[in-house]
Amino acid sequence: MKTIAIQGVRGAFHELAAYEYFDNNIQLLECFTFSELCQKLKNKEADYAVMAIENTLAGAILPNFSLLEENAFHIHGEVFMRIEMNLIGQKGQKIKNLKEVQSHPMAILQCKHFFENKPDIKLREIEDTAIGAKILSTSKEKNIGVIASNAAAKLYDLEILAEGIETDKKNFTRFLILSNDEQYVKNANKASIVFSLFHQPGALVDILTILKCHELNMTRIQSSPIIGKPLEYNFHIDLKWENYQYFKQAMEIVKRNVPELRILGMYKEGQKDFN
Repeated sequence: MKTIAIQGVRGAFHELAAYEYFDNNIQLLECFTFSELCQKLKNKEADYAVMAIENTLAGAILPNFSLLEENAFHIHGEVFMRIEMNLIGQKGQKIKNLKEVQSHPMAILQCKHFFENKPDIKLREIEDTAIGAKILSTSKEKNIGVIASNAAAKLYDLEILAEGIETDKKNFTRFLILSNDEQYVKNANKASIVFSLFHQPGALVDILTILKCHELNMTRIQSSPIIGKPLEYNFHIDLKWENYQYFKQAMEIVKRNVPELRILGMYKEGQKDFN
């Protein structure tokens, strides 16, 4: 049985993503932070880890790009998951009586419009959606709610006060499946790479031109600051291909034109249904 590290506790969206990718024959290793998740995987306490990397409403989780740079992990796959956020409270609670709502910062960002006309409710950031639900289930504090999944509400015997409070229904989070070792993935058609650039005019354009000439479809580009080098950046790019040889040739050329190139993983593109 595989051990999968997730950020959060049971009922978290990371747990749901783990089951979607690996099915049910897994053992979960709960981690309070993404840094702890990476440490557990690095120490080989887990076979794989599930890490959220971006959301269609809240955008990129920038600290996680830095964690990918700091650790020698390999991306084994990805999961795109429809995220439905619910306002959850203790049984018998009413929205009008809430004074504070707690959740993960990304969850709060995804639901900010719901609370715009509720100035009496204070929004407080905590480590995880499901952790908030778990604590609330045994808390004697009244007038507190959490933003979490339907699964968390059921698991911790709480009441859903409002369903689907996310700003837009096309709310998806992309999760990466990480491993310590590079593994062959059958039918891989996507890769994530990270590289730095020389300080010269048009350096990024030159790299993008190489990718275009090799018929690679860039599905994401994200910059992240290089620690210790002010105003210098790494560039994270996701690429899709129809012909693997074109990708291989492009990487050989890119490598000769940048100070450093790292292929974070080659994997099969995750299924998306944004309708």
